[in-house]
Amino acid sequence: MIDDTEPENRGTILVVDDTPASVGMIQVALEQENYQVLIAISGEKALERIEFIKPDLILLDIMMPGIDGYETCLQLKSNEKTKDVPIIFLSALSETFDKVRAFSIGGVDYLTKPVEPEELLVRVKTHIRLNQLERELQKANKELETRVEIRNNEIVQVNTALLEKEELLKGIFNLSPIGIGVFGTDGKIHEFNPALEQFFGVTHTSDLSGYNLFSDINISPNLISRIKKGDVLEYEGIYDFNRIKSKNIYKTKKSGSQYFLMMVTPFFGLDNETILGHILYAQDITDWKLKERGVKPK
Repeated sequence: MIDDTEPENRGTILVVDDTPASVGMIQVALEQENYQVLIAISGEKALERIEFIKPDLILLDIMMPGIDGYETCLQLKSNEKTKDVPIIFLSALSETFDKVRAFSIGGVDYLTKPVEPEELLVRVKTHIRLNQLERELQKANKELETRVEIRNNEIVQVNTALLEKEELLKGIFNLSPIGIGVFGTDGKIHEFNPALEQFFGVTHTSDLSGYNLFSDINISPNLISRIKKGDVLEYEGIYDFNRIKSKNIYKTKKSGSQYFLMMVTPFFGLDNETILGHILYAQDITDWKLKERGVKPK
């Protein structure tokens, strides 16, 4: 069976050389390996051609009439379209070749004329592949930078939303008519709102900060045990302020009894098992209780 499939094009090579024999040999060697070969006989012609095509690699002779290979290379590298195209310099043995200058202006390699076909093919293949890998890496880096930028924008948006929500919750926390406090597993209060200060009758925030619910109030050992176990407690009761043990608390409370409604609920760590602390909700319901009993509140 005859295979009439078109051979795969392995890349486009622009050969810039004014020596017909050299160009002919290079063209034959490359086309036999399925490279597309374009020819320019001078630096000026090469600069004209790259306006219409973008080669995968350029073979550039050093010594040519008009602008030489060095100047042609500089102009190719200053062109946005061809600045990333690999350039291999061609130099005859009899010519003076400044390798340092060639590499410093953008050349990636050089070949000595007359060119050996095997060496030519190896170097062309190598530099085309290296250039492809570099472009793929640049593309991957750009995609990564884009993803990072998108992710950073998302993080900024999330953080902004969290800050807004935090401010909202803080406002609700501070304006709530119900006393709310957060205390640790040791019973010490760490966070509290103005309503809880009012509930306890403190005049200074420092009076309530670090206040210990387990030791400074006559809470029964049974309730303390249940709180430490993580039970959710909701109870209402009456408390005699003359029995307060703390010296800093209730200074502004009138003596006598107060009806209250309290709820204590635990909050847990990420494992949903370790108790990190508890939230206390407290409300003075004395007036409501007195009304319930038909007694006019004072």
